[in-house]
Amino acid sequence: MQSGCGVVFGTKAAALIMNVIQIARDHQLHILVPVGFVPGCYLDRKNAEKLTAFWNKSVLFKRELRCCEGVTWK
Repeated sequence: MQSGCGVVFGTKAAALIMNVIQIARDHQLHILVPVGFVPGCYLDRKNAEKLTAFWNKSVLFKRELRCCEGVTWK
């Protein structure tokens, strides 16, 4: 009946996978830079949130702030 249909489908799927792998290999810099940038921004923002608890707590900035003066660390 249609015994060769599965082989053709398997070959097309393998060719598609190889095309995707080749595209990823050709453009790995364009893929990896944004993939690394996004978690880097996330971790940087989380670290900045954690460090805001220490605003004006060091010995260097121990003085009281004036009414119109902003924070000393950003």
